[in-house]
Amino acid sequence: MKLILRIILALLSALLIYISYLQFGEVSHRLDNSLKTNGTVIDYQINKSEDNEGRDNFAPIVTFTTQGGSEVQFVSSISSNPPKYKIGQTLEVLYEAEYPDRAVINSFFEKWSSVVILLMIAAVLLLFSWMVGRSKASVSISVGLSS
Repeated sequence: MKLILRIILALLSALLIYISYLQFGEVSHRLDNSLKTNGTVIDYQINKSEDNEGRDNFAPIVTFTTQGGSEVQFVSSISSNPPKYKIGQTLEVLYEAEYPDRAVINSFFEKWSSVVILLMIAAVLLLFSWMVGRSKASVSISVGLSS
């Protein structure tokens, strides 16, 4: 039974690593085709917290002007408490000319969070898989010693 669990955990981990590899390629492609400009934080979107503390998180709402002169507004996918950025703060923004509404703030976590989170989950699954294997080995050793 433990062997089956180890195999399932290892396969899930491998799947997540593969998905993170695909996500890495997608993000890299998007970044290679992105234009840089400056944006300004104009407000916050308040995301209600689901934890016990009831603290709200704040996602910056950013506005910027494309090279074509269009004004675009977007909400960051990353929220925090306290807010990471101040209203009126100027930030570097990355956007694709064809899809300016998919803009992101030019920060490591904003760009790579999906890849990092997938790899962290994969690492935890691999660790569990290894621990299941270790517990089997230690049970076998202790049974062998007590005979």
